[in-house]
Amino acid sequence: MIAQYKKETDDLKKTKPSDGRILLLYINRLGTGNLYQNTEPLGLKALAAFIEEKGYSSYVYSGSVHEAVKLAGIGAPEKMPAVVGLYCDFETLSAVESFSRFLKENTSAKVFVGGPQAVALGEEFLKRSRSDAVVCGEGEYPLYELLEFFMRGAGRMQDIAGVSYIDSAGSFIKIPPRPPIDKLDLLPLRRSGIDGTARKAARNYSILTGRGCPFSCAFCYEGSVSGGVRLRGVDNSLREIR
Repeated sequence: MIAQYKKETDDLKKTKPSDGRILLLYINRLGTGNLYQNTEPLGLKALAAFIEEKGYSSYVYSGSVHEAVKLAGIGAPEKMPAVVGLYCDFETLSAVESFSRFLKENTSAKVFVGGPQAVALGEEFLKRSRSDAVVCGEGEYPLYELLEFFMRGAGRMQDIAGVSYIDSAGSFIKIPPRPPIDKLDLLPLRRSGIDGTARKAARNYSILTGRGCPFSCAFCYEGSVSGGVRLRGVDNSLREIR
């Protein structure tokens, strides 16, 4: 599917991206019954709210790789993003890896990936996807610090907690994650709706009233990294609903 765009991008490789455009994507192959058709990307919306409070603009999209390629501005250099953030789990691994490689081969965008499958595969995922960094744990602060480093030249990559990457010498670098965020009520409320979606029409509204898991199941990523259950206050949750 991505191959059909290769010919038209031959003359656009490494084109300078538009300043400051940040895409946050939850993508998968075309098909029926995909999760993106039935759910909202609550995690990406939380990240968008956090970085927007810090002065960055973002575009959140949930849908197919085919549409995500169009969002990447291929054929329209002025629309190319500066940064693309991707969520990767077992179901989306193939789509995320191929899309990340496509971006690195055809644009100058920096690519950051979070999610259990990218974290679990570590160095192997970074080399296959050619992404610039993988984030372990909650993404608000690592994403913000990555943006500060790559877009504003602030700080050092090796000081960003929770980030894995391949350095200039080809070595795999893995920095331990920071502690989970305790005071969830201090985080900005996510804005309602998302910028682009393949989600089917629904009358429900999704909201996260807490984070973490009380269990430690051997087969599950969440319980091993979440740091226990943390809840938002009732008033804070109601503010988001209203």
